[in-house]
Amino acid sequence: HTAVGSMNHVAFAVPAGSLKEYRKTLRKRGVECSPILHHSDVPEGYKSRPDDTVTFSSFYFRGPDGEYFEFTEQHRQFEPERDILHLPKTRADLKSR
Repeated sequence: HTAVGSMNHVAFAVPAGSLKEYRKTLRKRGVECSPILHHSDVPEGYKSRPDDTVTFSSFYFRGPDGEYFEFTEQHRQFEPERDILHLPKTRADLKSR
């Protein structure tokens, strides 16, 4: 968890097809890593396997001082018209509840 207004995490792009190897290397060095997530605009936020709706795949881990990092690979170009299927939410939306 992070505080309001603070930085959540830092993401690093890795070459396509290398995400599993990056995760394997970190785990060999004793770094705990999340499972690989395949990000899609579905209610859960990700899918168990990549498909044509997945834009990015990534995994998360902590640095030596507790920093939150992400290694991510892009599967295709992000297209807002295709990839954002939900209505935008703003602070005003929260007040109307």
